[in-house]
Amino acid sequence: MGEPVTAQRNRHHAAGVELPTPLYALYCELDADQTSSGEAGKQLTVEIVDAVGVS
Repeated sequence: MGEPVTAQRNRHHAAGVELPTPLYALYCELDADQTSSGEAGKQLTVEIVDAVGVS
């Protein structure tokens, strides 16, 4: 069974606040690819580690 939709929505909302539009689009694409890959997707981790200029 996959991850709850609420957790994914929360991650995407946080990314939308922290990232400029091009990086947000890339983040969403990578997250969707990871999710659709199932068990193989667990080898790839996508997370925001530093956001410059965010107050």
